[in-house]
Amino acid sequence: MVGIKQLPMLPLGRLEKLYLFYSQRLKDPRYSVNMFHRKHRPFRSKDSTARLVKEGYEKNIIMGPFLYCNHGICVEIFKDERNPLKEMEKLKKDPSTFRVIALCGDHSLVVFSKGPSILKYTEVIKPCSPGKKTDFTFNNMEPIISENKGILPSDPYPHGWDEFDWKVYEIMGDAVQTPFLQVGEALGVSWKTASNHYKKILESCKVLCCFFPFGYSGYSHLLFTFETEYEVGIRKMLTFLDRTSYLYKFDNKLMVILFLDNLEIVNETPKKFLKLEEIGLIHHFNASIPVENWTKFNDIP
Repeated sequence: MVGIKQLPMLPLGRLEKLYLFYSQRLKDPRYSVNMFHRKHRPFRSKDSTARLVKEGYEKNIIMGPFLYCNHGICVEIFKDERNPLKEMEKLKKDPSTFRVIALCGDHSLVVFSKGPSILKYTEVIKPCSPGKKTDFTFNNMEPIISENKGILPSDPYPHGWDEFDWKVYEIMGDAVQTPFLQVGEALGVSWKTASNHYKKILESCKVLCCFFPFGYSGYSHLLFTFETEYEVGIRKMLTFLDRTSYLYKFDNKLMVILFLDNLEIVNETPKKFLKLEEIGLIHHFNASIPVENWTKFNDIP
């Protein structure tokens, strides 16, 4: 089967400007359009800059930012649910469950819930710039992985947080752009107090932000699980892609969600990972296709 060349949603020049804005928001999740326009001047008019960023979010080229910290998240994978969509509907009613992925393939469900700290590592991988020339394909990922042996560090639990820190995280975790005045009013404190607690929690949080040149829905999704002594290499390989990937670790297992375009045929990519298993770079490989994704929070990866 031959892939059909897929064109990005925006011209390359506009995508590169959006990527620059996205990169700045990864560094500072409260980075604003005004700050972007003043520093980088992507257009003469601030309104043009604002329209570009708005378009990027409306088309889900950029998603986020969100704040994440390792604070008691349980992950369960199920193989034999005969009707994963029906089970998903049941799980939505469970107050401890906040994300469910229904699958077709080796696994049938992935469930994220509040509970024992099973999830050890989470990252939304920053892709390379859409304008960067690279010869990377899934066909030549073996050298990158094999040259970078190592285990990913566990995300630390946010020690030293008080009750008020957690309240600020609850409000701002999936709405980090919320004005401090509004956060302070909700919690009965000044905007300055809210700002200070935000700065404190940010030190223990990862910033999750996605970049998809074709838009989130413009890709086919694949979910892989496997074990490897080359976790660092897998992570590095994902940074060579021109769109975001999701990377999780639990029970000494990596779970990777890939977003594939038309040139990376969905049934071809698993073969490349099976080859990695054949040569011993990964073990216990499983592949599934996400058919539906539900989260209690807006657009969190």
